[in-house]
Amino acid sequence: MKARQPLHLIIVSYPSSLDATLEEIAHTLARGVTEARVVERAQQHSDLRFLIRQWHLRDRDVRTVDLVGHGGGGRFKLGDEVLFASDGTGVALVDELTPFLSERATLRLLGCSVAEKDTPQNANRAFDGQSLLRQLEARLGARRRVLAPTRALFTIDYGPRGLSARAQRSLAGSTTPRRQHGSSKRKQAEPRQAEGNDSAGR
Repeated sequence: MKARQPLHLIIVSYPSSLDATLEEIAHTLARGVTEARVVERAQQHSDLRFLIRQWHLRDRDVRTVDLVGHGGGGRFKLGDEVLFASDGTGVALVDELTPFLSERATLRLLGCSVAEKDTPQNANRAFDGQSLLRQLEARLGARRRVLAPTRALFTIDYGPRGLSARAQRSLAGSTTPRRQHGSSKRKQAEPRQAEGNDSAGR
């Protein structure tokens, strides 16, 4: 029996209103498409399920799924709606994806600070990035993992070959020890988030 070819599937959020940040990221990533690394767009959770299933049916071993969109501590948005949140939103969707993922697949939620804690103005709804990652990993199974950034991601963090070294260092899982964010000197050296649409995740 012929072995399935490994696949790195990148799915970029496609909201109903034009989002210049996501469009720039999608075009940048598209320049690096190969047989083993493809870029798709999705607006709804049903699109996500359809795309992963279709690549599986093409005899591909879907080993890495990158979801690129907006987010915050414990939340990730696809299209116009929140796809996953630590209050349990969307977590059950993972059950529909697991039959089509590699036994050791990695799911990366590439939205700003998804892996961090965040307390919105409504103090009764505190979202926790680590809680979200634990919930998703519990659904995916022991051999699969979920990663998300602990900091904001910027358009400059995406290149044709993937994430910048800075963005890679910000990725954390539910079992990743929390790192100190370094000195003030290091913080000043990092790119600032401008007022406009130059970051994916807010």
